[in-house]
Amino acid sequence: MSVTKSRIQLQLEAIKSFWNEFKRVKRGVAGLIIICIFTLLAIIGPYITPYDPLYPKITEYPAGPAPIASELAQPYLHKLLPGGDALSENMRAVSDYKISSYETFQNWSKRVTGQNIEVAYTPNEGYHNDGAIKITYTSATAQPNPTSVSLTYNFKYPFKNPPGRGGFQLHISYKVDGNFTTESTVTIELFIKRIQGSEPLPNYYWRFTTIEDGTVVYIYPIYSDTPLSVNKPLNWTHKWLRSTGLWRIAPEYTALPWEKVFPTAGDYAFEVKLTFEDKAQSAKTMTVYLDNLDILIYGQVFGIFGSDGQKGTPRDMLSNLIYGARLSVFLGLSAAAISVTIGLFVGLLSGYFGGILDEVLMRITDILMCLPGLPLILVLIAVLGRSIVTLLILLSFLSWMGFAREIRSLTLSIRERAFVEAAKAAGASGVYIVTHHILPNVISLVYLSLALSVPGVVLSEAALSWLGLYDPKVVSWGRVLSEFTNSGVASTTGFQNYWWWVILPGAMISLLTISFILLGYSLDEILNPRLRMRR
Repeated sequence: MSVTKSRIQLQLEAIKSFWNEFKRVKRGVAGLIIICIFTLLAIIGPYITPYDPLYPKITEYPAGPAPIASELAQPYLHKLLPGGDALSENMRAVSDYKISSYETFQNWSKRVTGQNIEVAYTPNEGYHNDGAIKITYTSATAQPNPTSVSLTYNFKYPFKNPPGRGGFQLHISYKVDGNFTTESTVTIELFIKRIQGSEPLPNYYWRFTTIEDGTVVYIYPIYSDTPLSVNKPLNWTHKWLRSTGLWRIAPEYTALPWEKVFPTAGDYAFEVKLTFEDKAQSAKTMTVYLDNLDILIYGQVFGIFGSDGQKGTPRDMLSNLIYGARLSVFLGLSAAAISVTIGLFVGLLSGYFGGILDEVLMRITDILMCLPGLPLILVLIAVLGRSIVTLLILLSFLSWMGFAREIRSLTLSIRERAFVEAAKAAGASGVYIVTHHILPNVISLVYLSLALSVPGVVLSEAALSWLGLYDPKVVSWGRVLSEFTNSGVASTTGFQNYWWWVILPGAMISLLTISFILLGYSLDEILNPRLRMRR
């Protein structure tokens, strides 16, 4: 018991002595701090990133997912630069789009043209039965003219600049009830109006018409000549209307319509207009329920590091960088540990036991060292498939040969020393001598090789991912660079409009590899006797 306790004390003293020596090497401490930061990001990444790294979406609206940002939205840092305060950010026009309370309903002003229309709040209706606006129209036999009601929500657009490339999206949920025919219809029109400003707002609106017991005719976007007919049942209908989808629009507004709708800061209005018409004068009752009324406005700035340029589903760069750290740290440490372990095992066996075993192991090592690494990896990934497991196996089993030769060379020297001969004379087995006498004398080389092998793995993974051989189910820094290259953005826009998409992942790769290199050289200074004396 006392022997075990003394051994533990000796180990603790050795660790303390090593740490005191390590603290004097400033670059080693800097490298260790950087590695710890990346490791911490890898562990807590899923808890601090608000978005999925591959398929980020806004999913709370019943019409389906919406993008989280504009394509190539700028980092928030740009707002801190001179003139950056004018840049727009993401915003939602309606504070309570679910209309979940009577107070929210009161924020919508009502204007009725005609008679026999009742507008009320119903707390038990709505898509989730949590509140909706109920509009009831009862036609009269002597009232052939259309009757309309307008619901208007005023909001402020606080930014001097117009929205970003993503423009804006209007969301509406509605349900119609009543005996509709071709002679009895209700039309829903959506307007965005600018209340103040020197230039009048163009006539931007989107319209639906419900006829024939639920056959819904969508007329969008503005100035559309031919309506699109879509059959819908008489239940809740949800719809996104996207400014970026205005494929039939007046020629003078075809270029960036969101810049026409929100040209600058000011007071705006979101108006929903319902028009009821009963040409047959059949004294019918028609009811429309409205819910989930909102406008998503995508800004020029998004998040800490902006967004990438993925078409349709831009990704948060912060999430990409954090999840990329998870992959790089895991793959780098795992592949380095496996390759160093294999090299250590082969080198010890070959160096100590020699003979036929040494000849066989070294010839296998020489053959593997002569194989062209990159072409072999490309072929094997094409055959085995693109996955993290495949990449881990290939990088591990094709990078141990040089370390095995180093261990063999050192083992050949150590086995001739007096303490090894004494152990043999005392009857110690070969396995005991290797594990208790030779291994402790080569362990410093193991630590050094482990630290210096990680950068090679990280760079290899980044290079293979940049070539398109990444696992499609995960995000890596190399994949981000590959997607940037394939996007062609560099040839269509200026560097200032995409620098974060290419500079940030490249900087992360460089920073992680440099940190392990600093750690490795610091360990070499401490563990290498010749370098230690030189210091």
